[in-house]
Amino acid sequence: MFSKRKTSIDRDIQVVEDMIRRWNELVSIYARSREQRQVSASDETRSSEILAWLQTNYPSIAKDMHGILEMHYIDPLIGVHIKNLDPILNLIMTCSTITEILSHPHRTDLENYLREGRTFLNYYLGYLRDKKASIGEIDVREYEALKSLYDKNIRENERLTQREELVKKLILKTRNFKTADAYFEEASSCFTYGLFRSSVIVAISALESCLKTDYRMLKKEEYKGHLYNLINRYFSGDIQRLPKQYEDFSKTYLKIRNSITHPEAFEFSETIVYNVLGIVAELINCIDKLW
Repeated sequence: MFSKRKTSIDRDIQVVEDMIRRWNELVSIYARSREQRQVSASDETRSSEILAWLQTNYPSIAKDMHGILEMHYIDPLIGVHIKNLDPILNLIMTCSTITEILSHPHRTDLENYLREGRTFLNYYLGYLRDKKASIGEIDVREYEALKSLYDKNIRENERLTQREELVKKLILKTRNFKTADAYFEEASSCFTYGLFRSSVIVAISALESCLKTDYRMLKKEEYKGHLYNLINRYFSGDIQRLPKQYEDFSKTYLKIRNSITHPEAFEFSETIVYNVLGIVAELINCIDKLW
């Protein structure tokens, strides 16, 4: 009897592990495509294969997964039982390629589906592994290794949620710099998914768009020089429209620019990148308030 139960659980574990691997690959394709603002032919093909696989295999565990999560998982933030798994179903059952995901009218919701779907799968995988251990058919060391991997996945998901809460404090909505707003939204999304280098680069693009637009409105001409020089002019040159307390940011920008060819020039850690996002948001807001 134990052998049959173990075989059944092993089969479910294999399905869920394969599902998580494909789900993570889909998240990577999604983040890469948004970062590059285009979908490569290989990513389009691979995303189609992943979604087709998910649509074929998810129904085999959907009912049991729904019941287990509803009974055993209480959301630590809101303290209630999960009522359904619509985020997973809405994503994998309605989209067939990464292009469809990127162009979906409810893009923000789909980003949540990617995150929540991975969280649900990880919790269900942890339940199956605990269930397998409880029937005495798993070696203690193997169980500890599996539990460690499971805990790591949970921590990663928790950190993603924490970063999501952090970027909510940096929402940028200007009256005059909509392109900068769009760039900053992309930078925030990159930060949420742990793409720290991309986050900084796109945030700098947001600042560049803001300053060049502001320059054009002030001078009635396009700025054609280097961004570094323009930043200095806005801090201490002939324009001086940025607060002096952030003047050291010009040095930070120089390090970021140099890191393109010398990666050691700038540390793209989570804390430092978040500080860069905060300063960029403050600078853009300062410029916007002048109009």
